[in-house]
Amino acid sequence: MSDRLRPFRRFLIRDLLVLGATLIAWMSGVAQREVEALSVGLGLMTALCALLLHEWAHLYGAYISNAVVHPAPSIFSPFLFDLDSRDNTPAAFLTTSVWGFYATGLFVVMFLCLLRGGTLAEQTALWGAGGLAALTVLIEFPIAWRVAASDQIPAVEIFRRR
Repeated sequence: MSDRLRPFRRFLIRDLLVLGATLIAWMSGVAQREVEALSVGLGLMTALCALLLHEWAHLYGAYISNAVVHPAPSIFSPFLFDLDSRDNTPAAFLTTSVWGFYATGLFVVMFLCLLRGGTLAEQTALWGAGGLAALTVLIEFPIAWRVAASDQIPAVEIFRRR
């Protein structure tokens, strides 16, 4: 593992455990059970996996563009890092952003192809994924558009306020 990615090892372990538990639950038929709490929980876990894919794609974009990032302070954060708004170029910011957009498109297509909405778990996952995609379009896309138009990166830090 690269030295730049070493601080994210704990997040990788966490997210692989979340993904594994989610896949095991789907394969064991939890979605078919009539226990609403289990079905909703599975749907939410599936939407969480989509969010995590989105975040890892952002980190990949940051990695390939040599962006300056600071790992999230807590393993309980769904976000992996802060992108340093002062120490990055607009190109690095946009590369980081675009990879998150790619991942969002990927999980939306995957969910629409794989989840038919026939169970409460599938419906919850589809609604969760749709909500995440909407947040990406409404929050992240306008910021990226502004950076592309102005070459100025606004303060986007969540954990480390400047």
